[in-house]
Amino acid sequence: MLRGRLTGDNVRDMGDVVKYLRGLQVYCSHRGLKGKRKFSIRGTTTRALDQESFDWEDPERPGNPEHVTVAEYYLRRYNIRLNYPFLPGITDRRKSVFPIEFCSVVENQRFKGNLNEKQTGDMVKFACQKPKQNMDRIMDILKKRSLGSSPIVQSFGLSLPNKLAEVESRVLPAPVLEYGSGQQQSVVPFEPQGGAWDMRRKQVKKAGDELQYWAVLVLASKSHVPDAAVKSFVTALVDGCNTCGYRVREHYPPITYGNPNSDIAREMMGALRGVRCPSGAKPQLLLVVLPTTNLQVYQAVKNCAYKTLGIHTQCMQSRHVQRPNQQYCANLCLKINAKLGGVNQALQQSGFQEVLRGKPTLFLGCDITHPAPGEQEKPSIASV
Repeated sequence: MLRGRLTGDNVRDMGDVVKYLRGLQVYCSHRGLKGKRKFSIRGTTTRALDQESFDWEDPERPGNPEHVTVAEYYLRRYNIRLNYPFLPGITDRRKSVFPIEFCSVVENQRFKGNLNEKQTGDMVKFACQKPKQNMDRIMDILKKRSLGSSPIVQSFGLSLPNKLAEVESRVLPAPVLEYGSGQQQSVVPFEPQGGAWDMRRKQVKKAGDELQYWAVLVLASKSHVPDAAVKSFVTALVDGCNTCGYRVREHYPPITYGNPNSDIAREMMGALRGVRCPSGAKPQLLLVVLPTTNLQVYQAVKNCAYKTLGIHTQCMQSRHVQRPNQQYCANLCLKINAKLGGVNQALQQSGFQEVLRGKPTLFLGCDITHPAPGEQEKPSIASV
């Protein structure tokens, strides 16, 4: 859009560019390093720099204002001939106009766009620190900055000790969970330790519909995800489901390979053709192996499943196929069981719950979701 002269078509598209650039801090260095100026971008001009004009009074000819273009101003004022006079200029809050070719982005600014897969992983890894690590980092900064001895802080009559505040707290008891025991109408109570638990030596409280009509769709090449590895994983998943108390009747579902860059709906319908369902019935589940964490492919799978085919899907990453893990298979089992009408675990009945059962009680929950940074089309959605 910015490779040629501004026209009526690409001027309309400049709105997206302005939204992306607004608030970005840049340096303008047309006057050299000593005159380098820092400012935040407010917007862009709607005309090219050799067409955008204003009234200017030449210092060498005072009292004689002239109407000049931005390109002509830089030539006469700074003896600089613009290399890209056909591009728009960027403006600051005072509506001053600066050529893009003289501007460079200020370092260490917050990125407002969507992160890619690697950047998201690095961000999560950086943010997921243990409380002890966070405390040590804060204390290290306090010692290095010595804010408590700062004359500025003391001039306001403030004191800032180099230690964290201590508050009274208590640890609430963990709720007791109920799992199934493999016997009819029998439950096994379990109390989580350290805020975590797994499915080892446990079974779901209530199994969903037996999984008999299902298929596997691998959205990757056989060189990346070999057929033998997929079959081995399916066997491990079936064994894991049966161990967790959820029965899978069909141990050898049809396995189909598809192209993640083609029509996802067509690939999914092709995979389901191998499922031998009774007349008038639909497949119960399609296990989809995704090549990466690409959100577009995942959304295409879910949209087709719920809007077009009317079936349940369970997505997973291809990297888990290579090395079947018992705990990972158990986690998949819990998701599949819930989708097919089962109950994985329940809270043990407490005195408070008994009180609520004796009276008509209504629970309301509300939530709001905002679009990702840089997303211009999706709205914020609130629900109750």
